Amino acid sequence: MTLIHPSPVPVLLSERLIDDMPWEPLPGSPGVRVKQICTNASWATGLLQLTPGAHEATHVHTDSEHHLWVLAGSAQYEDTHLGVGSYLHVPAGLRHSFVDEGNGCTMFYVCSTPSE
Repeated sequence: MTLIHPSPVPVLLSERLIDDMPWEPLPGSPGVRVKQICTNASWATGLLQLTPGAHEATHVHTDSEHHLWVLAGSAQYEDTHLGVGSYLHVPAGLRHSFVDEGNGCTMFYVCSTPSE
């Protein structure tokens, strides 16, 4: 269950509600799964999880940018280590992927359409 958030009111989801939301495999990326938490027409939030040694397939979002925060574990983006607390912004149109560095990694993401 993803929460569709169309109106300008606060959204509060308890830890239990988020835990109960399903993880979905990321197509083309064995060992990678996503949990979409809340979305509307111009943005989406969720969790991206890589199992130990997993590699997210290289891809591009032509119309949206990513903001990612590492919550647990570590990953590599190109030649850069991303440990707990690291932040990464991926502009729209930029090819990207992540590789787990060994023990699994969980990231929180915001995917949004840049304002014009």
